[in-house]
Formats: sequence, C-alpha cells, structure tokens
Amino acid sequence: EPEIFASKTEAVMEKLKKYREPGNSSLSPSALSHYIECSLRFYYSYIAGIKEPEAISEDLDPRVFGNLFHSIVEKIYSSFIGKTVEAADLESWLAKKDKIKEVMNSIFEESIPFIRNKSGEFSDLQGKNSLVYEILFRYIVRFLECEKQITPFKLLALEEKVRMTHRLTKNLTVNLGGTIDRTDERDGLIRIIDYKTGKSAKDFKAVPDLFSQNKHSDLKAIFQTLLYGLIKSDNTGSDNIQPGVIAVRELFMENYEINISLNKSPLRFSIVKEEFIGQLNEVLTELFDPEIPFMQTENKKNCVYCAFNKHCLRV
Repeated sequence: EPEIFASKTEAVMEKLKKYREPGNSSLSPSALSHYIECSLRFYYSYIAGIKEPEAISEDLDPRVFGNLFHSIVEKIYSSFIGKTVEAADLESWLAKKDKIKEVMNSIFEESIPFIRNKSGEFSDLQGKNSLVYEILFRYIVRFLECEKQITPFKLLALEEKVRMTHRLTKNLTVNLGGTIDRTDERDGLIRIIDYKTGKSAKDFKAVPDLFSQNKHSDLKAIFQTLLYGLIKSDNTGSDNIQPGVIAVRELFMENYEINISLNKSPLRFSIVKEEFIGQLNEVLTELFDPEIPFMQTENKKNCVYCAFNKHCLRV
C-alpha cells in the first residue's frame, strides 16, 4: 500500500518552533505518546490542528466514568492539600457515606447537565446512568479503603501544572510540560500519580519498550508518569521519585498496586533516569529533524481507535 507521510516543510518547522525555547507551548506526555505510536497522528493533531471528532452520547462511556471518578476523588482530597493524610481522615469520609454522595451529586451536576429529570431531582438518573452512579459510588468507597491502608502520606498537590526546558544540544532546547494528577510524599519518596480509567500495565521490562511503536500503547501510563518524573526531578533537584498509576478498573483486584515496577522490582526514577533521557532525546531529535517526515505507523493495531484513520485511509 502507498506510504502516506507529511514532509517537514518550512511552514511545518515554523509550527514546531512553539515547542522550542523561547516558544510558549510545551510537549505533553500525551502529545509524545501520539508521536511514538504514530508520528503522522501527531502531525494531524498538533501541527495540522485537525480536531478529533467528539463522540457525543447520553450514555456514560468509560472515559466519562474515569473523568467523573477523578473529579470526585479530587474534590474529596482538595481539603487535604499540604497536609498529612491519616487513616482517621479517610475513615471519617467512609463513616459518612452521605457526604460522599453529596460530592458525587455536585460533580454529576457540573459534568452531566442532562442527567437531571424534569423536577430537577437526581432520583431518576436514567436507567443506565443510575447504575453508573451506584457503580461509581462503590468504586469511590473502595478507593478510600485502599488509600486508608497506605496512610500516612502527605498530599503535596492535585492537578499541578509543571514544565521544564530540556536542552538536547546547543541549538535545540525543547519545552516539556503538562498536568500531574496527584503528587504526594510517602516514606520519604515523592510519588507522581496518574489516574487511568482502563486497565494499565504497572510493570515493564526495559526502558526502550516505552519508546517502541509496537509496545508503547500498553505502557503509555508508565511512559507518561516517567516523563512527569523527569520534569519533577528537574524542578525539585531530587531523583527520589516514585511513579505510580491508579487504574480505576483494578481497584477491586486482590493484588491492587499503584507503584510502577521494572522487572517486578519497585522503580525509583533515579534508576532509569539516564536511559530514559537518552531514549527521549532520540525521539525529540527525530521530531525536530527537518529531513525526517511524519510517517504512518508500521503497527496497524495503533490505527484501530485512531480518530484520524479516515484521513490516512487506514481503516
């Protein structure tokens, strides 16, 4: 089949400039994930500016479920920012289930206006959505129970915007940045935590796998928290960072685990820092190389859920 690609014309290189110092845009972990999986997809989304079609649905799809979970947890935790969270703090939420439902109602109301009925009550959340409400409630309770088991920890930040200027060569400095879902401190380690809706790998075999077109999509959450680890270590001067992922779907699993591991042993960012930076630099060097076009991915699995597969005729 014909190769579909986009050349890095002068106009394209000009657009890429905003991600370089002194430009004011940053490459986020999800932008780089797009690029690693398929550089053409990155081109459509971030250079050509083609919007991904929004799927509008009255039903709560998994992404909306994940966003609701995240917003509810964030609201419950917002009063703890800057404080040490003790078991008793979470126990007081678990003891007052109505308090949890109050938070849920306010988040549902902000997020899903169509959920209210004619008389403005929540009482008849439409069939499926009332089920989602109940399931979400069970997940929130379970989450607080799991969190109680790892107290005490100090909650440092929620939804923290971070960025760094990453120097590759004398002539190439790239802005990296984004929003970290949650940062806390436990047992002397800074934990960088990402919330994910679906299942999410917590263990990986080798750093190059994170940058491989064929393996990246399964390891995306690990890549993203490590990139935040790099930014955080640049900002704080400490490599004593532990990346973690809270995968909502896994809360009820017996071996529920947040911390990311490398070959089954707990990961500190310091262990992989040098190798991670080396691999990242290869990707960034390629991205800003005018001779290397944006190419369609070799791995057709990456095309299945891609919003742009109609554009490059890979359906």
